[in-house]
Amino acid sequence: MKGGQAQEEALGKLASDQQARQLKEAAVQERFESERAARELQRRELLGVVARERKAFERLTVLEQSLLAVDELARREMEARARDTRRLWDALDNVSDPAQGTRLQILAQLGLKGG
Repeated sequence: MKGGQAQEEALGKLASDQQARQLKEAAVQERFESERAARELQRRELLGVVARERKAFERLTVLEQSLLAVDELARREMEARARDTRRLWDALDNVSDPAQGTRLQILAQLGLKGG
């Protein structure tokens, strides 16, 4: 009887150990699945962040290009206005000198002094 009892105890212990191992494996598997889900969530969040950063970078690039275009237009406008201003001053200089000379000629013809 003792041999049969020892065998039953060994089988009971073996079944108990097997059940404990199965519980541990289930817990490890559950932890593994939980971590896998957390990593998948992080991956999706990172993809979202990368996509937002890419869009922001593209918008910044477009803004920089637009700013450069506006800057170029402003520079051209300033140059055109400077040319126009020079032309006006040149025209005023040319108009006032001959007018002064013409006025003096008229005064000389009338016999008056110019002043």
